Amino acid sequence: MNNAQKLRKLYKKTQNDIADIISYPKPLYAAFELNKLKLPESKLVMLSRYYNVSVDYLISDSSSEK
Repeated sequence: MNNAQKLRKLYKKTQNDIADIISYPKPLYAAFELNKLKLPESKLVMLSRYYNVSVDYLISDSSSEK
């Protein structure tokens, strides 16, 4: 699970909710959460501002943290 997915669940939002918030297609956002696609930098910035975290935190994998 990546940190973007972890934060989304913490905020009790759906992938549709987040896709709407950052104005991005839901299937592409879902692919980002599955680490199959990278979000454009502008969308990462929007997401980091929404969650009030760094872009680096968003794109890191929480399973690799110690």
